[in-house]
Amino acid sequence: MSLGLLAWGAAWALGANDRLALTLSDNVRVEGWYYLTDAGVVVLSGDNRFQRVPVALVVGVERNGEPWGAAAFREEIAQAQAALDAYRADPPPHPAPGVVTGLGLVWAGLGHAALGQGGRALSLAALDATLLGVSIWQVRRGQGAVALPLVAMDLTVRAWSARDAARTARRRNATIAGEVPLERAPRAR
Repeated sequence: MSLGLLAWGAAWALGANDRLALTLSDNVRVEGWYYLTDAGVVVLSGDNRFQRVPVALVVGVERNGEPWGAAAFREEIAQAQAALDAYRADPPPHPAPGVVTGLGLVWAGLGHAALGQGGRALSLAALDATLLGVSIWQVRRGQGAVALPLVAMDLTVRAWSARDAARTARRRNATIAGEVPLERAPRAR
């Protein structure tokens, strides 16, 4: 019974699909999509920008258009912060993005394996092996023209794998370091 209640509670956890309307102690209303919680601050996204709202200033909350008690909101935020603190205390493997990019280019899925994502690594490696194996088989049969698109697909899979692994590594490293990559810095020309 308690496992069912735990699962039911997790289903209602605050997430990125939740639209919040927060009323602050000075009667200012802030609206946006929940992004994350860190160091007593809730970050909302909306209107092509991010807003940082100190939790201590929140006196009223609406979640997806429904009233939600400020005490329940604070409890949910405390749980999200505890989960983030636990993640930072015992983080998953987090090699540098350049390392996982290089591994992903050598063989699709190697970067994900270095990140500890075994299932994704195996599926990408199997796809890479299949594409490469079929293209080699076609070349040996004298069908080189058929092999060329397969090699192109294989290289595309490797490039996607490397990019995805690098993005995951950057996100993990930023989260572990306590950085919140909210906005990109403008490029220097």
